[in-house]
Amino acid sequence: MNKIGFNVLAWSAEISEQLFPILDRLKAIGYDGAEFFIGDTDAKSCRLVGDYCKKIGLEVTAVTVMGAAENPISPDPAVREKAKEKLHWVLDRAADLGAQVLCGPFHSAFRHLCLACSNRGGVCLVGRGASVGGRLWTAIGDSAYSRGLESI
Repeated sequence: MNKIGFNVLAWSAEISEQLFPILDRLKAIGYDGAEFFIGDTDAKSCRLVGDYCKKIGLEVTAVTVMGAAENPISPDPAVREKAKEKLHWVLDRAADLGAQVLCGPFHSAFRHLCLACSNRGGVCLVGRGASVGGRLWTAIGDSAYSRGLESI
């Protein structure tokens, strides 16, 4: 049977105990899980909310985005390294939440991926292949698995 969750970003981008009444309501309504946006949240808050979700029987998923300064497909190796560092940090917060899934879009920075070489200020993957971030994604996948995430 399919499960259904609700993204609590509708109420707050902050992960804190202030979400507990909302989480209680989602559980009472019959939702199976809650999804949290991982921005600049601290580890303690993620663990607190994750533990609460586990206590009341809500599964957890997480979502994040990447900015231009940490674009995983940037032609600049230093920017890709920042992306790797941020994604490892996000995976740590997802693990603190007890998330089973991390979704995005985090494959590239917002508005920095051109489609079919329209290249409106973005990185064109056509012609040079999508291997720019290949090693990064292998490392991130391994890292996610080691933290217990089922899917990214």
